[in-house]
Amino acid sequence: MQMIIKYTTLRIVIGLVLIAVLAFSPQDENVLATNNLYPQIAQLKTSTVIRLETYKRVLDLLFSRDEPTSRGSLWTLVLRFMPSSRPESQIIIRRDVDRNLGVEVIRYTSPDGSIYNQLNLALAKGVKDDPAEMAKSIKVIRKKVNISDAKAGQWHASFFESLTGTTKTLSQMLLEAEKTGVESLVMHGTFYELWYEQGLKEMSFNLYDSEIDKLGFNGEFKLVQWMNSLRREVEKM
Repeated sequence: MQMIIKYTTLRIVIGLVLIAVLAFSPQDENVLATNNLYPQIAQLKTSTVIRLETYKRVLDLLFSRDEPTSRGSLWTLVLRFMPSSRPESQIIIRRDVDRNLGVEVIRYTSPDGSIYNQLNLALAKGVKDDPAEMAKSIKVIRKKVNISDAKAGQWHASFFESLTGTTKTLSQMLLEAEKTGVESLVMHGTFYELWYEQGLKEMSFNLYDSEIDKLGFNGEFKLVQWMNSLRREVEKM
């Protein structure tokens, strides 16, 4: 399902983050609240929900992005998935400086369902809005496997290939929004976050696209398609 909304501003900062500032009419706000476009703002009209800042801080505590390494990493990719109707998850691919140590893939999953829903249930029971304390009550499974240097190299190369298509799509979307004055969004989608580090160089992306594993959809952005493809491979390991 797509929703047309009034377009205000779309600022694209490739290498840092994608930020979309959108203006909704009162009717659009009701649709947004009842249809769960983004978990953090769902049901604002009827109940108190966990703050976005708290939710993201809890995810950072549960899904570490700074896994310790003895020798350091040549490059690291972190993929985080925040669906509307499924549990959150995260994948880390880390290429060690020492080729003999191989490449680590670390996957974090939530066996008890959506972390966002668990936080809202805790809030409804009177639990204090404290990320550190709330994170202690949430179970996360951490699984680590090693993959070949060839497989890691394939993933790494295809990641950069996906960026070209993504920037092209973003540019086309911006031109269309400026031309027509409207922006089209997918309802019940997933937020896809990615961090890439190579030595002292870093870049990150925050994209909103189709819900993960939605039949017939794999994402509009090439980067999202790449993330979903890699996620499915890792899930089979």
